[in-house]
Amino acid sequence: MLQLPEGRSLYGDLSFNGATGFGLQGQVHHPFSKATNGFLRWHFDSQQSSVESEVVHERHDTEGPPLLELSSSVKLGNHESYVQAKVLGKVTQDLRVFIKGRLGVLDSTIGVGGVRTVIDENNKVSCQLMMGTMSGLSLKLKYMHMNQTYVTHVKMSDDVAPEVASLGLIVPVLGYFALKRIFIDPYIARQAAALRRGNKKRNRQEVEKQRKEAEQAVMLMKETVERKLKLEQSVGGLIILEAHYGKLLLTSDDDILDDMPSVVDVTMAVQCMAEKSVLTIHEVSGRLIGFYDPCPEDPEKSLRVRYSFQGRTHEVTVGEKDTLKCPSKKHIIQ
Repeated sequence: MLQLPEGRSLYGDLSFNGATGFGLQGQVHHPFSKATNGFLRWHFDSQQSSVESEVVHERHDTEGPPLLELSSSVKLGNHESYVQAKVLGKVTQDLRVFIKGRLGVLDSTIGVGGVRTVIDENNKVSCQLMMGTMSGLSLKLKYMHMNQTYVTHVKMSDDVAPEVASLGLIVPVLGYFALKRIFIDPYIARQAAALRRGNKKRNRQEVEKQRKEAEQAVMLMKETVERKLKLEQSVGGLIILEAHYGKLLLTSDDDILDDMPSVVDVTMAVQCMAEKSVLTIHEVSGRLIGFYDPCPEDPEKSLRVRYSFQGRTHEVTVGEKDTLKCPSKKHIIQ
């Protein structure tokens, strides 16, 4: 087999790649615009020969799979020739639906009720209803694991009967949601929990170092905090009853390691920041003096402060990188 250079540029935006051996196969690619691309593919050998042209238009809203993909193609060959159109839309980041129609010389096929979902980067599942004038009605199930693909065809009817076709439309959708509920969601949850536990163990040493530095800073501010507390108590000012920073909304998979809690007590550090009955934190983070990040593997952390001002209890929760200003009438709880 002689492999020609991949993506070799011919004229400007036109590129070519292909291979030769007992036959000849290759592809020419031309971008018509940023969202539209054209392809010309050919395959010639002793058993089959074909030429196919395709135009693909993609519309993106964010990074990742396109929000909408439209494609049309024409194929001429000694085994099959057809005209095909396909519409593929993104429902969620991991779920895509598509419809494909094909008008062929021997058989016309329409793929209806197709869904594709991504379990993880190595596992993908798709289900497609196939209706053909010659092949009848069938269900195509595909499972892709890394570089391996497993395909199963379920014959439903020799004729394209409306009642069977309706059932064929419902089965893929119901099957997907059942599969997602019973297998996919629990699998993803287990994988995410295992990843968090692994990251937490790897971060153990760095978190322990930051914890000791935060404790030393708190010890140094102890006298200052005691002096401020006496002053605030004498005027009915701002007194921090308790303050906690970290992942406040815990799940059953959190705090697996007892010596590495996801929340830390920062009451004294917050009290030290208060000046003349006013507390202002411009940006909440684990880098504040007396703070440390107990769970760097979790991006969503918060600071919850319960305080007393003029004899009334207040409470407020702010997110990472948010600003906190106390006291405020909005924080009053009793």
